[in-house]
Amino acid sequence: MRRLLLAAPVLVGCLGCLSPVTDRLDHINEQLAGTNQRLDDVSQKLDETNRRLDNVSQKLDETNRRLAKVDKRLATLTGGRSAATQPVPGAPVSNP
Repeated sequence: MRRLLLAAPVLVGCLGCLSPVTDRLDHINEQLAGTNQRLDDVSQKLDETNRRLDNVSQKLDETNRRLAKVDKRLATLTGGRSAATQPVPGAPVSNP
């Protein structure tokens, strides 16, 4: 019991020594919480951007399908030649 009474002031003194350490840990914890919040915000923005890009990609796929149909139709109208190889009226002709 006597040892416990003698050790009590030493323990209380050590707790006072730990105060700067716990203060630093609290400060770091606050910084990490702020960083986590910013990362969460960025993650949400990236998710929204990915959804938008998926939508654009779907629209481009649909446009490509429509253009392929137009190209096939033009090829039938021009005697089997692809519309992509047809000269554009009024465009300069290049000689390779």
